[in-house]
Amino acid sequence: MSYGQRLNLRQVQSMKQILSPQMVQMLGTFQLSYSDLVTKLEEEGKKNVFVEIKKADNLKRRFSTRTGSAKADYDGEEGMLGVEGMARDASLQEHLLSQLDLCHLVDKDYRVAEALIGAIDSRGYILDYPKVRDEIVSDMGVAERKVGEILKIVHTFEPDGIGARNLRECLLLQIEANEFDDEAMKDCIKEIVSDHLQDIGDADFETIATEMGLDEDDVEAYVSYIKHNLNPSPGAGFANVGEGTGHIIPSIKADFVDGKIKLQNLEEDQGIQIQLSEKHLKMLEDPELDKDSREYLLKQFKEAKAMVDDLKRRKETLQRLVGYVMTQQKEFMAHGKAYIRPLLQREVAEAMELSPSTVSRIVSSKYVITPFGTLPLKELCPRRVFGKTKERVKGIIQDLGTRFPTFSDQQLVTVLKEEFDLDIARRTVAKYRSLVDVPNSYARAAD
Repeated sequence: MSYGQRLNLRQVQSMKQILSPQMVQMLGTFQLSYSDLVTKLEEEGKKNVFVEIKKADNLKRRFSTRTGSAKADYDGEEGMLGVEGMARDASLQEHLLSQLDLCHLVDKDYRVAEALIGAIDSRGYILDYPKVRDEIVSDMGVAERKVGEILKIVHTFEPDGIGARNLRECLLLQIEANEFDDEAMKDCIKEIVSDHLQDIGDADFETIATEMGLDEDDVEAYVSYIKHNLNPSPGAGFANVGEGTGHIIPSIKADFVDGKIKLQNLEEDQGIQIQLSEKHLKMLEDPELDKDSREYLLKQFKEAKAMVDDLKRRKETLQRLVGYVMTQQKEFMAHGKAYIRPLLQREVAEAMELSPSTVSRIVSSKYVITPFGTLPLKELCPRRVFGKTKERVKGIIQDLGTRFPTFSDQQLVTVLKEEFDLDIARRTVAKYRSLVDVPNSYARAAD
């Protein structure tokens, strides 16, 4: 047997182990935003006789009907919507620009990124990239290569797949951003997306199977994974500029009280809940039930039971995962966005004894209310921190001036290097300190 045949056999075996229909459904449930989860469960309640809505959604309704000015009356809890306000129209551009502010870019590169973000359409694409690139090159006097480099940075922003130039690139960006339990499985999915998009659209599993040397059942499982876990319109969940259609629904509220992190699972407390229909469970137990009806009910029962179990696992795992992430980002909880540290999803998976796929799906579309605004959970698990913008550096220096009143500018240089990996000259520290009205160490110590 050739090496290629052995590799192909290993891929098929891995796929069968990892991509069972139950696993596809579970990962799909984990990946859904809360808003999409409500839609899915309400639809299933209409299709599956065993799915019964135990408690109607209250979380989505509340956040979708209040504006930022109404945050004080959210169940009487001041600040429930976070300091930035959540139930407001959220444009995709605003969401992306907020992430751009976390990047360390010189002014010209920042303006290139702004221009690229401005060219992203409501679905999340830059469809006429050559024209956009040429305009940026002409207007800003930068090289084509530089525009491409900045686009790669935009491609790392949430939601995954944003800024793609076509559907193929959009899906490949999402695959690359996700963590997989098996690299061979990842390679197979990338190959299908790269070479067989039209075949996926035509449901031509035979052609894919023949060209890749797989069984049709295996191909069907891969395609099911693609359809359930990749989003062809990553920008569609946000409002367009000037429109009032988009709402972000947070799943967890995280507080920092007396040095400790406290979590409230909003999905558990105020979200939709389902249960199995007692009426149809009794019907299934009826010994006089005919064979066809029993088979039909049994199939629906298994699907409904899996859904109930998946929803329970989603809530429990989300609570544990956010708790771990917030513990790792304790400095952020205490001091703000300038203190977000790199936190690999694989590191989270290992620490929590979860599969990387599970962590990736949960992190991809969830939002958390924090003392410093409502943020995508993915923003708190950055693969790397590009650095700090000038405004963030000024904010850090202002904070350090308060925390270390006796430290000289040279000592602050050392702290910036050790805590933030920022290599800044003493005179630059003095300049920024002056800009934020922080007096020198002699004056601070005197106070």
